[in-house]
Amino acid sequence: MLFVLFAVIVAFISYTTLTVNALSDNYNLYERGEKKYNNSYVYTQFKGTVKTPVSLFGQRSTFSGTSKSAWMGSSPYNADTVTHTDVIGVTKIGGFSVGYPGGVSASTSGSSASLSYSASNTWHVDVNYTYTINSWLILATSQKSTASFKFGSTFVVVDSEGDNVDGYANYWVS
Repeated sequence: MLFVLFAVIVAFISYTTLTVNALSDNYNLYERGEKKYNNSYVYTQFKGTVKTPVSLFGQRSTFSGTSKSAWMGSSPYNADTVTHTDVIGVTKIGGFSVGYPGGVSASTSGSSASLSYSASNTWHVDVNYTYTINSWLILATSQKSTASFKFGSTFVVVDSEGDNVDGYANYWVS
């Protein structure tokens, strides 16, 4: 009986060690979406990593990288306004909080956060980002970017769409 108990404990520790190693990896995320406008196009994209280390008392996912939204045309040379938004999400157990740098317009809804940057009379918005999501247990994370370009009274909206049906670059923890 003691031998069986010992074998079960060793098997559990081995499984837990493998799981911890798998969960501690960095995962690379990239998506880009384009939309035609006025004989040219606008686009939005992000490229970065997400890391979710294992913790006994809550988890933190850290997203870091670069994102960009740009108008590639020359007529007009600049958009009146470019608003770039990074959207990060989490499948989780328990509540969640989001960490982000100052100067960002942020909002949360359900299990996601939208972090927006806006500039006037420009053709692009570039962002170097580090965002965090904290929760009791994180099962999966997601990310996408969107952009809105204002040209006079016309708004052109683009979303980074990837291979996933929901338009998010998904990273599953387990």
